[in-house]
Amino acid sequence: MKPAERRDDFGFVLAFDPGYLRMATALVRALVHFHPGHRIRVYTMDEHVEALTAWARPFREVEVVPYRPAHALSFGEWHPLVWAKLEAFAAEDSACEVVLDVDQILYRSLSGCVGEALDAGKILSASPDITDLRGHLLPSFNGGEGLDALAGVPCFNAGAMIVRPSREAYRELIGMARAHHADVRLPEQAILNLWARQAGGHHDLGEALMLGPWSPRLLEPVVPSCLVHFWTPRPPFFGPSPLRSSEPAWEECLRDFARETGQGYPLERFERDFLRRLQGDLAEGSARHA
Repeated sequence: MKPAERRDDFGFVLAFDPGYLRMATALVRALVHFHPGHRIRVYTMDEHVEALTAWARPFREVEVVPYRPAHALSFGEWHPLVWAKLEAFAAEDSACEVVLDVDQILYRSLSGCVGEALDAGKILSASPDITDLRGHLLPSFNGGEGLDALAGVPCFNAGAMIVRPSREAYRELIGMARAHHADVRLPEQAILNLWARQAGGHHDLGEALMLGPWSPRLLEPVVPSCLVHFWTPRPPFFGPSPLRSSEPAWEECLRDFARETGQGYPLERFERDFLRRLQGDLAEGSARHA
């Protein structure tokens, strides 16, 4: 672990283009509220640096960085910027990096999860995903273990990770990505999970860090996780949602949630919480209960 005095020395890594500005604004305002002064590094495509730099002017914590290797690896139905998450492993100027997808609502400080991750001693800490490792891979994958051996192997979700930077891990990840990027379905998440399996695992933060959008625990009076991750299909208030061949429609997900829990989805609650963050309406007294 890095020296104890550096436990509060962490930054954030985001990656997005101007099409994600609505949800990114809401997340960045929440990050600034709960973690004022912590650096927020935003990776984007070369052609979008000027636009995002203009957007970032009100946020002194935000640094916009071009991600030039974006098209060097396959990204399937996702965005080429998904690979920018790997850059967090190379940032050895801080004790750890918190890597976040922008389609999330932040409910409380992440400091507790960061402290747990540092104490655990693993390079990577995250929350569970709903797909096993086999589900991340295409039939063409040939990585030593047979595909059948990877069925049922649990994975973490790469949309919220706490990373203890390591140049060695970074080199290993880049090498693995170059070797297998064309043989995975969920690009960076597959490579990160394959690497963690090979490198001795990761620390499981359970539901303390992140909950997915269809967890029945979202019906509890107080959201039990720091983050709720609204991966696609996203609720309409987040903005346009990309259509992917492997995913159901939003309305179908709502029906499934109602059938499985016996209750309607708390959409109005999350829309209210999202809009408060988008508008910067997180007063100190109310933020703990949002």
